[in-house]
Amino acid sequence: MQAGKYEVVIIGAGVAGMTAALYLKRSGVNCLIIEGDTPGGQVVKTSIISNYPGFKSITGAELATKMLMQLKALEVEILYEKVINIKLDHDMKVVVLDDGQEILSNKIVIATGRKPRKLNLPNEERFTGHGISYCATCDGALFKDEEVVVVGGGDSALEEAIYLSSICQKVTIIHRSESFRAKSYLQDDLQYIKNIEIIKNANIVEFLISDEKFAGVRINRHHETENIKASACFVFIGYIPESNAFDDLGIIDEEGYITTNDEMETNIKGIYAIGDIRKKSVYQIVTATNDGAVAAINILKNIS
Repeated sequence: MQAGKYEVVIIGAGVAGMTAALYLKRSGVNCLIIEGDTPGGQVVKTSIISNYPGFKSITGAELATKMLMQLKALEVEILYEKVINIKLDHDMKVVVLDDGQEILSNKIVIATGRKPRKLNLPNEERFTGHGISYCATCDGALFKDEEVVVVGGGDSALEEAIYLSSICQKVTIIHRSESFRAKSYLQDDLQYIKNIEIIKNANIVEFLISDEKFAGVRINRHHETENIKASACFVFIGYIPESNAFDDLGIIDEEGYITTNDEMETNIKGIYAIGDIRKKSVYQIVTATNDGAVAAINILKNIS
């Protein structure tokens, strides 16, 4: 079943995809955004953003909403469906949706981003949303004045631990190594927060369950186990690229990211990749918006 034809189809409504749509629509291009989840992508799950130009401080949800309102004002069309495949038909691209629809497009911009990496322990799936979370902004308020655990040592882990410390009684950070990967200013901030405890060189080996409720974690540290009681466990140990739908195109590297040139175009003419799905050295909101603008401007050059 064929659903329509567009000059450009953008797969993903994160900040990169929305930026590309903004540039294209303002230039009169007939474009469509296809989003399988929530507009904004991972930025929606960020508590406080303080390094985005123009805002001293803003929540991820607020920033995503402002961008979405811009698109609505321009009447950018957004289709809430999941893309399962892209087929090539000469110069035309066919976007296949999970409901069987097929959308034709001259050019495609892939902006599907990344999803949080899980610990892959027993009961993780069962208690996701019921004590195990990958988004402190989404679920932190549910555990106000309680004790929680944060897993990880990167920017996200420390940022969310700091956020949780403002609403929870105690936050225990568990990191598998001796050193954090997070930026130095975040590590410095931890020193002044009295209700954050740090446990290094430790791995979570089990989720504790009591009376069918999440009750904490069991860690292994220096070949000894220890139980830590907690009402919730927030996991921030990295990301997995959302690239499965594009396996057949031959544009994905061994880590699941998509490689592009400086114009954001892949090795297939007319298919671009932007944002966190793209192989690059820096993953930030500003680099995602940059990708979206660069892709859109180069698409406009090729269209004209």
